Amino acid sequence: MEVPGGTNFTHRADLGYWLAESHWGRGIMTDAVAAFVRYLFSDDFATRCNGGQPIIRLEARVYAHNAGSGRVLEKAGFQLECRERLAYIKQGQYLDGFKMRTPAETQQ
Repeated sequence: MEVPGGTNFTHRADLGYWLAESHWGRGIMTDAVAAFVRYLFSDDFATRCNGGQPIIRLEARVYAHNAGSGRVLEKAGFQLECRERLAYIKQGQYLDGFKMRTPAETQQ
């Protein structure tokens, strides 16, 4: 039997998250993102979930005014790549954002 189609594994991934305001300031997202990043860059992830292809680049985007979320990413090894002017719309307002990234080299 032949199954048409295939899979597409890649060397990069995007991270997004949201946490209810009532849980802010407790380190919950800091711990969760750090654990996720460690696993994503692990050999176990590459073998089990990504067809043997290691992730070498992880990106995330945050609203420019969301300093807390930016700190979460910095603590997990992310670096600012660029500011994205008027890149997002929230409640009818155009907002700037930051594109952040971490290469696998920072995880080794």
